[in-house]
Amino acid sequence: MHAFELTRRLRACEGSHVTINVCHPGLCNTRLMRYTPLAQKPLNYLTAPFRFFIFMHHF
Repeated sequence: MHAFELTRRLRACEGSHVTINVCHPGLCNTRLMRYTPLAQKPLNYLTAPFRFFIFMHHF
């Protein structure tokens, strides 16, 4: 949202040739889900194959 507003303001200025680029760093695989009510075992088993491809892993 900050990048959208910054782009809007820069485009409003005459002669501004600045380009704003942003990227999402991704999701990080932490152990926080272990301590949440949503971390029920059936949900973990169903989502485990997909979580490998979605979350970043530290090596």
